[in-house]
Amino acid sequence: MGLEALRLDEPMRLRLREAIHTALRTPAAARLNDTDRLLRIVTIAKAELARTCATTSAAPELGRWLGVSASAIHQSLCRQRASSTLVTRQRFCEAGTVQGLLVGVPEQIEATRAGDRQHPLALDRPALATLLRLVERLFAPGWRHRDGWVTPPGLLAARTGRGAPTDRLALLLLVLEARPDGRVRLCSGRVCKRGRAAATLARLLGNGCTPAGAAGILQRLQSAGAIQLVRRETSSRLRQRGGIVVPTVAQDWATMKAARQRSAASRFDTAAPAARPHRRRVGTSPQVAKPGPAGSAEFPDNSAAEALHASHADHCATDGEADVAVGVSGEAETGVPTVAGGAHAYARKSDTVPTRLDSTPPGTTVTPKHRTGAVPPQLSMSTAAYRVLQEAAALLPLMTVWEQREAARAAGAAVRDVAGDVGRVARRLRFRLASATSIASPYGWLVRIGLRRASDCGRVECESAIDVVTGLECVPCGYLVEGAVSRARRATDPVEIQAEPPAAGPIASEAAALAGREVQKARAEAAWLAVPCVDCGAPGSAGLCAGCSRGRAIKAGISECINLALAARADLRDYSSVRTVWEEARSEIRSARAQARRVTQDEEIAGASELLAVACTRDRYHQDALRRFKLSPAVAAESRNAYAAVMRSRHRFESSAAARQAAAVGAAAAADRAATFLLDQRVTAVARIRAGIAARSGGRPISRPAAPADGV
Repeated sequence: MGLEALRLDEPMRLRLREAIHTALRTPAAARLNDTDRLLRIVTIAKAELARTCATTSAAPELGRWLGVSASAIHQSLCRQRASSTLVTRQRFCEAGTVQGLLVGVPEQIEATRAGDRQHPLALDRPALATLLRLVERLFAPGWRHRDGWVTPPGLLAARTGRGAPTDRLALLLLVLEARPDGRVRLCSGRVCKRGRAAATLARLLGNGCTPAGAAGILQRLQSAGAIQLVRRETSSRLRQRGGIVVPTVAQDWATMKAARQRSAASRFDTAAPAARPHRRRVGTSPQVAKPGPAGSAEFPDNSAAEALHASHADHCATDGEADVAVGVSGEAETGVPTVAGGAHAYARKSDTVPTRLDSTPPGTTVTPKHRTGAVPPQLSMSTAAYRVLQEAAALLPLMTVWEQREAARAAGAAVRDVAGDVGRVARRLRFRLASATSIASPYGWLVRIGLRRASDCGRVECESAIDVVTGLECVPCGYLVEGAVSRARRATDPVEIQAEPPAAGPIASEAAALAGREVQKARAEAAWLAVPCVDCGAPGSAGLCAGCSRGRAIKAGISECINLALAARADLRDYSSVRTVWEEARSEIRSARAQARRVTQDEEIAGASELLAVACTRDRYHQDALRRFKLSPAVAAESRNAYAAVMRSRHRFESSAAARQAAAVGAAAAADRAATFLLDQRVTAVARIRAGIAARSGGRPISRPAAPADGV
């Protein structure tokens, strides 16, 4: 494996860059670390189309690719299986023991199974091979094949341990952004003091990477010899304009250019004898010599022959129509004119056909145009557009090449508008062509009348206000027409419209059915409102009147207050402590309720004030319980662990003060979470104990003097 793995042409580079960024920017991979993200990329690169884009590997082998241990790979696989960013399946040998894993990326597998060629991860075999060779050249561990062939280690193969996946991922992203001279285009806009190079890498990595962390990654890559951080002098002789250069990419392209120059020089030297130069008369000998006997595959005749590929061959014999819908840069637009005999003439013959439409309808006369000596380029179009335009074959000779191209595009758009139903568009064009009396402009009539779908509602199934699935009138179009007619008639004579009985038809039937459903809904609602209260028996209460509902809410709030007070203040193993806290909570709640009722004499307002007082007491008890639990040793230990975890990654922050501030925020959040968790556990235990005591004592949670009827 040589340096040619880093020589990517522009279409292939853009395609691989889009695939990599799609794999990194998916919502499911938003919270993954760099080890998980790089493992997804390696899985995509090693995907086998024969296994539906799954790859066979093992944890130690994947660890060698990423520069981490096998245990780190196991942890990454567990995390990604839980988040559905990777799918795995054990692979067994003939003896029944586990031999490895089948690993795949769900998005790539789904795109391959669905046949979605527009998905960025739906890479074909050449693209997968190119991505694998690129990844091997950058950080492959290196190995020896059974046939003796050796795959050398990549540029970062020796970089292992902590931060190795981040460095590998950063180098891959920089190579995909590099130009043929090795320079990486930097980001625009305002950047921090770390520089534009660090800001560029931070934006490429994403996932919370800061410019400070990116600057450290760039320094490590420069120390490993993978990149160069250059600075150019300005007019003030200050080296301020910086940049990132990937020297291996520049060396690869320079090698290819030198090989091409040597090849051109050798051809020029062999065009005439070296002893005496002379002028060759025009027509005496061809510009390109006839092919001689084939040279040895092991020792080529030309010293630069190994740098040439198929598109640089001296002799090429092709015939047939060119196809612009193939290539690594994606599909071209339908109907773009191409020169016959291109490099991809035989790539997809089943999808493209020339515009030579010989099936002219009988009885149609076409006046041929005067042609000049220049032969225009033939036009290629998709099979769908060809089948549609075959119905109007007599109109195409009357158009220019540009009009034919636009007509082909319009035909393709019409087919896509009806979800790929070619026969429907062809029947539409045939019917309108047969009903047309005269056509002054073939191109204008074909684009504006012949291919256009007449539909007011915009549904795919609607064709001229007829549902093609059922064969009946389109109901939404009927609604639109009825509304337009009704508005127009109301504007002229609104009294006449009100006195006129409703018209019969499918639209009137739909309206009657809708009215019937509304009546049934109103009856059901009236019956539900007539149900008496289950507590006091008041009629027309919808099952529970307002007073009883408020009373239930007050009892539930009182129970929550007592649970919070017991969970925060009482020792559940000491009966006297529980009883003391219980009595204190009862007295506080009673005083709050009495004070709320003292405000007004109105029963409704007093009940609402009492409910509000109980809710405020519950919130105060909850805050007091959280404050008590935050002082516990378990919460303090959790807060210290969170602070230490943030400080371990302080190199990702711009300064130590920023790291300490972020660590303090994280520690406070961890303390809140831990206190809430402990409080919930304690409240659940208290509620369980109270329920058991109430069940044994016939509804009394704890033995005490007779309680009032409100439950306190």
